[in-house]
Formats: sequence, structure tokens, C-alpha cells
Amino acid sequence: MESLRNMLLLQYLINFLEGDFSSRSYFYRETMDWTVIRESLLSMLLCSRRFSYRNLMKDCPSVLCELRQLCTGFGNDLMLPEFSEAKSSKVCDNSLVIASLEAVDNTCTAMQKLMTMVIVFYCMGT
Repeated sequence: MESLRNMLLLQYLINFLEGDFSSRSYFYRETMDWTVIRESLLSMLLCSRRFSYRNLMKDCPSVLCELRQLCTGFGNDLMLPEFSEAKSSKVCDNSLVIASLEAVDNTCTAMQKLMTMVIVFYCMGT
């Protein structure tokens, strides 16, 4: 359950960063005012001394590969049993597996967004 919580938290944070960065990057393209980008939350994160850009760009693809392998490991043969009181715990287990797979897929999408934002951020600075 903790890994599911962490995935949802990561998705929330990346979506929050995306909302801030996308509006600022649009304004930057209109005005060419670099201070708008420099004051973004993504910029503050990437320029922090505690943050390592190199580690992010090294770890994100490996995490994405591991998450995708986890998704494909289940395959398409997941079948839900017919509902009955005796099988209700099995239905809950299957529901949790389906929800977890959806969370993994959404986390992969969020990480791809993060990597795209980081690349765009560094391209704007050059």
C-alpha cells in the first residue's frame, strides 16, 4: 500500500509542477522574459543543491522500464470471477490489482511528463 501511496503522491507532484511550468513556458514564449521561467517551481527544484539532474536523468528511464515490466508481467489474462459472497475477497484482490496497474501506468506517464519538462527547461536556457 505504501508504494501505491508513493506513486499517487509522485503523480500529484508532477502534475502540480506541470501546471506551474506550462503556464510559465507559454508566457515565456510570448515575452521572452527568462525571469518567468527562473521563478518556476521546476527551476527551483532543478537548481537546488540537493537535487542532482544527472541522477534524475539516469534513474527515470530505469524506473520507467521496471514499471513497464511490472505492467506487462501481469499480461492480459487477468479475469474477474463472477460475483458471489464467497468470492468477494477474490474480487477485492482483483480490483486492487487492476487499480495498482492503473496507478503504475499513470506513474509512468507522469514520469515521462517530468522528463519532458526537464528537457524543455534546459533547452529554453540555451
